Amino acid sequence: MKTRPLLHRRHFLLGALGVISVAGLGGAEAAPSGSSTSSFIDVNVSLSRWPLRHLLLDDTAALVAKLRSHGVT
Repeated sequence: MKTRPLLHRRHFLLGALGVISVAGLGGAEAAPSGSSTSSFIDVNVSLSRWPLRHLLLDDTAALVAKLRSHGVT
């Protein structure tokens, strides 16, 4: 016998989207009025050297400079 879920996936996703939307609005009001720059936090950066392939930003200083030039902290 198949049981019904207590919360349907669609209702869960709509509720989560609503919470994220409200949280995003609250952060915009908390920013100082004089600051016009925005920053991003990148959580998916990896740095390594490939044995057979040279990447442009495989040096730590070059990668940090490039990310900072785009506003990533």
